[in-house]
Amino acid sequence: MEGESRSELDSVAPVCGDVSRLGLVSVIIPAYNAAGLIGETLQSIFRQSYDATEVLVVDDGSTDNTAEVVRAYAPKVTLLWQPNSGGCSSPRNHGLRLAQGEFVTFFDADDLMVPDKLQRQVDFLRRNPGCDTVLMDYRNFDEHGEASQTHFASCDQLRREAARYGGEEFLLDAYTATRILITENYAIAGSPMMRRSVFERVQPFDENLRASEDLDLIYRLARDGGLGIIAATGFLRRMHESNMSRRTGHILQYKIASREKLLVDEASSENRRLLERQIANFHMAFAEFDHPNAPGRALRHIWTALKFGHPPDLRVAKELVKSVLSAVKP
Repeated sequence: MEGESRSELDSVAPVCGDVSRLGLVSVIIPAYNAAGLIGETLQSIFRQSYDATEVLVVDDGSTDNTAEVVRAYAPKVTLLWQPNSGGCSSPRNHGLRLAQGEFVTFFDADDLMVPDKLQRQVDFLRRNPGCDTVLMDYRNFDEHGEASQTHFASCDQLRREAARYGGEEFLLDAYTATRILITENYAIAGSPMMRRSVFERVQPFDENLRASEDLDLIYRLARDGGLGIIAATGFLRRMHESNMSRRTGHILQYKIASREKLLVDEASSENRRLLERQIANFHMAFAEFDHPNAPGRALRHIWTALKFGHPPDLRVAKELVKSVLSAVKP
């Protein structure tokens, strides 16, 4: 399969094929110009205590030597290629269509797996046959070292649930999992492991979302059947200047789009209220970001925030004044 185009491969396998190899974990890695870091990522996967894995790297039209670096790890890694899509959703879905594992996990090309991540997630899913998705915690790191706290440490509601169950591992029902996810966003793309069969019911990544696509998918998985939680570090998330999360305007645009999409199909009145509040807050954040250079657009964001229920408070008044002054400034 190495070197074949996306269009050729897409005709070979649907999202969920008729046969999956029991016990096999498919690790799917989207990669774009990742030559400098992907080798370290692959080495962390090879050090997993659970070794029934297939690793699929989907090169999203890289212009560096990512493909050459990945080929050096054959036959442990299958290299796939497609034209550049501009985001992570398309290459992840590409890999998912070809995955053969009973279980699937996605992983970024610059992050590092903790050695027991896959083993703990497989064990959890085997012990809980009614659960299709299990998440693990993560810790940020950069060239200066690891963060002092894991991500879950910043998620107060999730930690209260963990305390209520009295252990590292527990199940959240669909309502609780989605409600907390709206306000605390306790997972990213590398957090979950899924049974591949769940994608017979749940659509994979939304390729129209260039950011917040992981929140969108994890929310829909949670809404489908709840989530399993392992409150232990499963991977290290690398932070650096090229991280997509540093692109403020881009990320706010898709934060809004993803929540508006989830709102359409949300039946829970409480979750709808929380989503609307979050959309309003994101529009206000966009107004604050926009007003120096695009005051007209900032005013539209303020108006939309008010429509979604943002209170007409001091924050709104300040941004209105700033935007108007920016608009009339010679």
